[in-house]
Amino acid sequence: MSIFEWLFESDPSQKTGSIDTHERFSATQPPIVTIIATIISIIVLGLPLYVADFPTDIAERWGTYLGIIGAEIIYLIIGFFVDAQPKTNSMGWMGGLIDNPFRISDDINRILFIVNILLLPGRLISVVILNFVVLVARNSS
Repeated sequence: MSIFEWLFESDPSQKTGSIDTHERFSATQPPIVTIIATIISIIVLGLPLYVADFPTDIAERWGTYLGIIGAEIIYLIIGFFVDAQPKTNSMGWMGGLIDNPFRISDDINRILFIVNILLLPGRLISVVILNFVVLVARNSS
């Protein structure tokens, strides 16, 4: 952050994105799409467990598994509830390729854009899991 950003941007709050939270959920996918997406999500969530299966003591392996599962659960919760929405129309010069040294809102929007990219897989997987739970709940009653 430079002194130019503080001096030349009159109102940075009007040009930055926001972070919203999702509180309500509604399942709208067909059952076959939900089942296929759930299988793909289980495979994606199981990949870190497969990669971490190196030859070690069994007690160390279970600790690693629990740590990975705990980190995945936390990531899915954050990915579902946090929705970073940058304002991409004020992200630098040449469509966001070059940093604008005169605007602090450019830096804030870039951070929100990176957060949005990092949380997107967690949001997609958590929505698939919730769709599957809703599908099972509808068919069991």
